[in-house]
Amino acid sequence: MDKIVLIIDVLYKGKSLDNKAAWKNAQLLTGFFLIIVQLANEFLPEGAKISTIDSHTIANGLTTIGLTFGSYVTVASSEHIGISPKSK
Repeated sequence: MDKIVLIIDVLYKGKSLDNKAAWKNAQLLTGFFLIIVQLANEFLPEGAKISTIDSHTIANGLTTIGLTFGSYVTVASSEHIGISPKSK
């Protein structure tokens, strides 16, 4: 339960994940990975290619995961942006 609280806690302005450079590198590599996966189908032999519909479904799923991860890391690895704490 503490891990879930920590995942949300770093989204507040003024807080951030430890080892920001590693998280930023993971974010960057996620984008490259998504591009490679998307292009891989184009270079498969004709009999091994994934159908267009399946390819689009997989690409959409991976893109959603990648964009969610990237958005989270952008906020969670910066102390300057994020959710403003509740004022009391």
